[in-house]
Amino acid sequence: MSADYPLIKKFRTEKNHYIYDTWTNAILKVEKPLWDVINENNGQDSKQHLNETVDVNLLTEEISNAKKKGFLSTDRPKVVVFDNKPDWTKIIKQEASQNLGQITLCVTEKCNFRCLYCPYTYDDESTRKHSQKNMSFNIAKQALDYGLPRSREWQNDGKRVSVGFYGGEPLLNFNLIRKCVDYINKTHTKENVKFNITTNGSILTENIVNFLVENQFNILLSCDGPAMIHDRYRVTLDGKPTHKLMKKGLKLLKKHINSKNISVTFNGVISPPYSIAEVEEYFESTNMEYRLALASSTGTQFYELFNMHQEQKNKITQENYLFSEYRKAIVEQRYSDISQYKRDRFEKDIIKIYRRNMVRMEKIAISHGQCNPGGRKLYVDVNGDFYPCERVSRRYIIGNIQNGLDYKKIYKLLEEWNDIFHENCIDCWALRFCSKCFTHFLTNDSLHKKTEFLKLCQSERSRWFNALVRFCAISEENENYFKTVSEYYSD
Repeated sequence: MSADYPLIKKFRTEKNHYIYDTWTNAILKVEKPLWDVINENNGQDSKQHLNETVDVNLLTEEISNAKKKGFLSTDRPKVVVFDNKPDWTKIIKQEASQNLGQITLCVTEKCNFRCLYCPYTYDDESTRKHSQKNMSFNIAKQALDYGLPRSREWQNDGKRVSVGFYGGEPLLNFNLIRKCVDYINKTHTKENVKFNITTNGSILTENIVNFLVENQFNILLSCDGPAMIHDRYRVTLDGKPTHKLMKKGLKLLKKHINSKNISVTFNGVISPPYSIAEVEEYFESTNMEYRLALASSTGTQFYELFNMHQEQKNKITQENYLFSEYRKAIVEQRYSDISQYKRDRFEKDIIKIYRRNMVRMEKIAISHGQCNPGGRKLYVDVNGDFYPCERVSRRYIIGNIQNGLDYKKIYKLLEEWNDIFHENCIDCWALRFCSKCFTHFLTNDSLHKKTEFLKLCQSERSRWFNALVRFCAISEENENYFKTVSEYYSD
């Protein structure tokens, strides 16, 4: 299949003009006249606005030579979720039966907080609500007995299978967590298990902390930054601030923070009105690991409280400033001054560009980002129903503890997913970078093919356009930097 214009993206830095060529994955530095004449949207290359001093014949020859070398192709790939192997269903089933890497148990739907941006706080049909439901040990036991034996290949690769405890606030059902850990330690001795928990920290006690340390838990502690920011939206059932409650729990954890038996990472949500630099400064001052993400827009009316057009402009301004600091530190070789937030926000995408595969794209291009439902991850709710993960709509059940995974539902989901990208991604210059997750679409019984897809598309194109500009801007100043830091990032 062919189009009227090449599959490329033009961009520029303060110093140079570039063309990203999707088929070859090459970033071409070009002179401005050639950059001006190449058309990236539709129709023929335009020469009518060129300066009179520009040699049009020379430009035409340059374009012709570039095409002979395989650049500027107007061909279009077929985009699929999986390649066209006739046995793709067997491959999916095999991974789900042998390569499970993470089991997450929703041990309770109770929560002692009512965070304003939390989807469970709102009355939305696509997500569950806070309730008084607890998972029983019988359901948890069946889920573990089903899931853990399916991690054989995962563990053969030297990895530990993760068992996570989720809520609500999971520690409100601490007795079940204790029973599950004891059961695994006694019964599933062949599996190399690591334990994870996400908690708001408000009900931690010495007894609970000692148990977490003894069993080498990885702990995600929810905190949004300094009290003034954290307490805007992270509140109790009756609307009271919670930062002091979190700090009380953190104090207990800090007694063991240097122990090899425990890992504590802050888990923060960035939300409007944005104060990113202030949040960054707070977490950097703690000398602890942290990870930050934007508040979810799925299943919540939280963003309707704000003028998001203005808030988005404010966020972009703040991030541009933070990037200028990041870039300056690299140019001046002050690498130790680069914060964890800047590395997570800017560097990970740039490293992906640096490591990109320079092999020409196949005519059948495989979509990136999605998992195999029930394969690497399995989320089990309080009733024993299976979901691809904790962020997917409660309507999209892919099995249960009684009957196991429902492969017909999984195949149907993947076929719908395949149709979306086959129809919409063939003209996208960013398809070799784009990451797509089921959570972008699974908001009710079916996949939202229009509004949700367009939102994701716009977001991903903007993300990777910015990453290309930033990669080239830094390369112009310190071309050896990415080679130096690349070794710290796993593939």
